[in-house]
Amino acid sequence: MKILMIDDSRVFEDQKIPKQHTVKLVNIVAGYEDLESKIKGQRYDAILLDINLRGSYKTGINMIKDILNFYSEAIIIMYSSHTDWHLVKHSIEYGAKGYIAKDDHSVSETISIVEIVVNRNKSNINALFYVDDTISNKTFSGEYQLDDEERLVLEYLAKDYTPQQIEDATEGKKISFTKGQVDTIKKRIGKKAEGQFTTIKMVLWGIKMGYISPFDSNEIDNK
Repeated sequence: MKILMIDDSRVFEDQKIPKQHTVKLVNIVAGYEDLESKIKGQRYDAILLDINLRGSYKTGINMIKDILNFYSEAIIIMYSSHTDWHLVKHSIEYGAKGYIAKDDHSVSETISIVEIVVNRNKSNINALFYVDDTISNKTFSGEYQLDDEERLVLEYLAKDYTPQQIEDATEGKKISFTKGQVDTIKKRIGKKAEGQFTTIKMVLWGIKMGYISPFDSNEIDNK
């Protein structure tokens, strides 16, 4: 795997890469000025991009569109100490494929995450945005926090249940809903999901926020 690192801290270099990973880290770029020459005509499996770059007049988020203009197939993964949700949100909007908390992972763990994101995007052009669990856990605030009922309904929605099917599935369970209650809870989720009221958009938001996993095939815990 070939990675372009755009980071001024140089905390992630060849000699620090564990031997179990087949990774070649190339062209550590400290800022925007030499970015085009490093990207044009090159092929990278992933580009790790910091947000704050000393000496650069552009932030990493501002660079996303430039990188995609130079290299439209780039798999850009933000790699930053900043874990505010609005930065994650802007990264999604600008075209990045993932966001990793720099301070919460070893080099080996970071590479493992990069491999997951790369493989996911190579197999599916519409792959879901990867958000580091540590970021999701840190960025829950009152306006985004789902209560137990909302989380449970979102889990059912992610498994393609209709409101009527949720009513049927929860009858006699620890937490039960009528179809009307599900509709009301969906509206509450939509408001917290920044106005995303369609089921698919709420589910995608739930994945990005870490409430549900796109790979979770286990039964819902509501006995």
